[in-house]
Amino acid sequence: MTIMRVAEFTVNPGKGPQVMAGAREMQELANVDGGNIAFYQLISGGTPGTMFATTVLEDLESFGAVSDAVNNNPKWAEWMAHQSELPGFPFSTGVEVSVLQDLHAEVGEPSDLIENPGIVVVYRQLLAPGKRDAFIAMAKTIRAMLKEEGRPVGMTMQSLFGNTSVIMRSMGYESVAAWSAAQNAGWPTAVVDVLKNAQADGPMFESVECLLVRDVTPA
Repeated sequence: MTIMRVAEFTVNPGKGPQVMAGAREMQELANVDGGNIAFYQLISGGTPGTMFATTVLEDLESFGAVSDAVNNNPKWAEWMAHQSELPGFPFSTGVEVSVLQDLHAEVGEPSDLIENPGIVVVYRQLLAPGKRDAFIAMAKTIRAMLKEEGRPVGMTMQSLFGNTSVIMRSMGYESVAAWSAAQNAGWPTAVVDVLKNAQADGPMFESVECLLVRDVTPA
């Protein structure tokens, strides 16, 4: 079951070039240890200057193996020491590190996912107390309806550590224009009815945050 580690950070004013230079070096180190790092920059929906570094692994066992490899690799410590000696350090401010696990075994597999999407929309949601079962049931129903209509459905993940009520749903698009077109198309009436019925006895989420990000991973 897929595991995703997400490090959220804010680029300090004027330090974008240094951050991207460090991102390239991090990418090279991660590849040696069997990991992979992608970098995303916030377009809309949050604090300007926010970026995300994500690592996707096959399962918890892989996550543990790669994490141990990184922790035991002295080159990471050397890299951090080198960064701290550069003029203008620090270049960014850490915000949060999340480890997420996909819920596809419960809600159904994603379909028609774009490989290496340039744009990703992320819904970061906080489940209301006691609403997880209702959410799973709703998500399964909506996925089945969307697939029946030939519409793509995205990834659904839940936080493993910290606040485990955090649900993250994401969908990739080729461009902002493609995302805008999908938004304009709207939801099928039947899907809207399912959403309403699922929350008839109270809101399913305490909060919903929508983030639009673009892939800025060094080539």
